[in-house]
Formats: sequence, structure tokens, C-alpha cells
Amino acid sequence: MTRSQLKRRTRAVGAEDKEQRRAAIVAAAHALVHRDPSLTFSVEALARRAGLAKGTLYLYYGSREEVLIALHLKQSHEIFDVLEQALAAPAADARSVLTASMVYFRAHPEFFPLAGNCRGMLDANVTVEAALAFKVAIGEPLAPLGSPIGALYPGLAPGSEPFWPNRDPANPFSIPIAHYKWLVFADPNWDWRSFQFTDAPGYKAFQKGEAKFAPILNATNPNLKEF
Repeated sequence: MTRSQLKRRTRAVGAEDKEQRRAAIVAAAHALVHRDPSLTFSVEALARRAGLAKGTLYLYYGSREEVLIALHLKQSHEIFDVLEQALAAPAADARSVLTASMVYFRAHPEFFPLAGNCRGMLDANVTVEAALAFKVAIGEPLAPLGSPIGALYPGLAPGSEPFWPNRDPANPFSIPIAHYKWLVFADPNWDWRSFQFTDAPGYKAFQKGEAKFAPILNATNPNLKEF
């Protein structure tokens, strides 16, 4: 083993070193997922790709799924940046924004397979705290994009964007409301205006409710026989 390899395999100490190590692990996952979007690689393969011992990898992420969620979060922020730049262009329209998005997606064919599996991963080998942090980190940059995107599609009613931070009491988005009221919580009195999704108890309640039908609906292999 060379001195550089030995240094690479030791535990990072400083905050900046730790972030660099976490970024290196996510980059290794990206390389593996880009090569094989089936997401079937092992923790051992991920550790080898990152130049780490398997045990060292667990110092930075609690599971393989947490690494994949971190990768999806990174790519989501990248596509948000693409959308923000496209929307800020002087002659921005629906076609130009869509074209900018497609350029990114073509360069990252693993994006949608990874996104499709994220829902299941949030319920498997991921702590409530990590899952909640992921959802908040997705929501914060996404919320400001709702209005400018909605302006490009006049058919969308203001506030109807299907994401929680964009909720508008005057224009509740009916399909997700029914989904949570009847399928998730099975409570006709459930009110989205008062439900605290972005705290740990609320997210635990959400997980418990969705577990009822998660085995029936699968993002990568949907089975609608029950309906």
C-alpha cells in the first residue's frame, strides 16, 4: 500500500476533510450507478470504488441507501440549478426550460431510476432523521421554482404545484390531498393545513401510514390490481 493510499483510507478528522470524504463516497456511488442503473452494487464495491475500508465508509453514512439518497439529493440540486438558470434567461419559455432540463437528463441517465427507487429507500435502512433531512433539503430549493415554472404553464392554477411548501389554502391540490387523507392516514378529518410534515413525529406518522400500501404500489414495477 502506498503512502497516498494509506492516507486516503484513514479517518478524516477536520470538518472540511469529512465533507471531502463524504463527497468522495457520493462520487463513487455516482460512478457505479452511472455504469449500472439497477442500483445492485454492494457496500463492499462502493467502499472499494471510494478507496476506503468498508468499516470506514460507515463512519460517514449509515447505509448504502443513505449514500444513494445523498447522490439523488446532489443531482436534484443540480437540476434545480439548471432550471433556475434557464428560467432567468431573457427569453425563457416553456420550450427553453424543458430543453435545458433534457440536456441534463440525457447526461445523467441514472437520474430517473435513482429517483424512482428513492421512495422505497427512505423506508429501508435510512433513519428518520436522515429521511427528514433529505426531504427538507429537497423542498427548500424547489419551492421558489414553483411560481416561475407555473407562469410558463398558464393552465396550472396558482398554488397547485404538487409539493408541500407550495400549498395555498385557496387552491389546495386535490389529488395529493385525497391520497394522504384516504390512503395514507385513512382519516376523513385529516387536514393538510395543520399537519406538520417537516418534524420527526409528523414524518414518522407519514411513514407508518404509507407502509399500509407501499407493498402494493411500486415506483419501478407498479401493480394496480388492488385498484
